[in-house]
Amino acid sequence: VTNQMNTGKDIFPWVVMSAGDSHLMVAEAIVKGLASGDAQSHYQTGIRKSMELWTVPAGEIDDFLANEDMAQLTGSVDEQLEKIATQRWIANFTNGFESWAIVRDTGYPAALHQGVSDPELHALGTTLNGAYPERMRYGNSVYGTNGDNVAASNSAQGPDVQGRKLWWPKQ
Repeated sequence: VTNQMNTGKDIFPWVVMSAGDSHLMVAEAIVKGLASGDAQSHYQTGIRKSMELWTVPAGEIDDFLANEDMAQLTGSVDEQLEKIATQRWIANFTNGFESWAIVRDTGYPAALHQGVSDPELHALGTTLNGAYPERMRYGNSVYGTNGDNVAASNSAQGPDVQGRKLWWPKQ
């Protein structure tokens, strides 16, 4: 599924959901017991489709799928889910919001979910202080036009800060 951005210009269409991401989500559902099928097959198809989208040569894709441990859906359920989430994150590398949501939802890649500690690349000492942002804040215009609803929402879910953990992501 794509949505053409900047129509009339010679650009790559914005990918809303790729075939690769779709297959990786099916593999995740199978591993979680929410669907039936061959998780390994969907996992490798997801990796293949993601690599094809970015024009990786077929021989390199075949070599990766045949020889890399990351291409084999083995290990415990948690290890399999980590591999799937990591591949979904890679598949969505040009879609920052989706990549952010994958890490926030699954906790993987774990190095990202744990936050950052490099003061030269990240502004430490802020409200996040290097922690992975858990939510987006309401914009200033929302406070101006819908202040009562924002106040009620903040009362129910907690303060309007990026570090506020929501109820549904992996904690």
